[in-house]
Amino acid sequence: MHGAVYFKLIDDAAFFAVASRVTDVFVLTAQLTVNFAKPVTAGRLTAYGKVTGEEGRRFNAEASILDDEGRVVGSGSGVFVRSKIPLAGIRGYDDAATGLAIVRDADASSKSR
Repeated sequence: MHGAVYFKLIDDAAFFAVASRVTDVFVLTAQLTVNFAKPVTAGRLTAYGKVTGEEGRRFNAEASILDDEGRVVGSGSGVFVRSKIPLAGIRGYDDAATGLAIVRDADASSKSR
């Protein structure tokens, strides 16, 4: 699997962890570090993200990618910031319209370790 796929999974998992706390404006990725643990050639991948800190407009978050056997194949951390772009003006950011559900799984952080 190309490294860009690891990047996308890490960024999305961490982004949505932060976005679950910010409901009024769009969140931007300011910095992202990706760590490659194992190569992946086939199978299902699952990414888990969690917020690890918050200060003003800045959020720290981390994410892990697990393979279909529960092994960590990649991880990363990043800094995300609140933008000045209101979500109300962005098409598709209405939960009812998109059917998007943010799942908060208290057990998810233990799976990523």
